[in-house]
Amino acid sequence: MTKTDAIRTARRAVSIHGARTSWVVIGPYRSNDIRGPSTEWNTSSYEKARAVAASWKAEVALGLMGRLSDDARYAIERDMDDPHADHSVEALVKIGLAASTDTDD
Repeated sequence: MTKTDAIRTARRAVSIHGARTSWVVIGPYRSNDIRGPSTEWNTSSYEKARAVAASWKAEVALGLMGRLSDDARYAIERDMDDPHADHSVEALVKIGLAASTDTDD
């Protein structure tokens, strides 16, 4: 799967629902299986929900491409801790790909 297709599919697979101080991010239980079971992450602010959704979408996109590794997950998590970093799904996927130890393209 291409990076663009994987990101597009991941955006449809992860969603945010809620209001005020109760937000839920829903997505696939397994990053490489969007048609399998789903799970949810609860948070108290919309900003936190957006951050969770962005990193989850990046992990799903990498999983669909077969490039999700522990190194990629750690790189995404580390980037999310940087308040000045670009937290877009595209940027997180790029970081994950760079950190991935799998070199198959």
